Amino acid sequence: MCQKISQRARGLAWLNREIWLELQKKIRVYDLWKKGQATQEDYRDVMRLCKEKTRRAEAQLKLSLATAIKDNKTSF
Repeated sequence: MCQKISQRARGLAWLNREIWLELQKKIRVYDLWKKGQATQEDYRDVMRLCKEKTRRAEAQLKLSLATAIKDNKTSF
């Protein structure tokens, strides 16, 4: 049975549809890997891609907050 992303994770500012779909794919591949229907390399590739996209999105959000704080103090 495929897990779903929690309510808390849906409210994250950096979480867009593309990253959310990657997280769902990661969960599906993990389930397949545990059942023996996917290889460990498949899961590692999906995991690395998901982690990279998440880190980039978080960094982009922090950068935009840091640059916007000069003009709009309430954005933080």
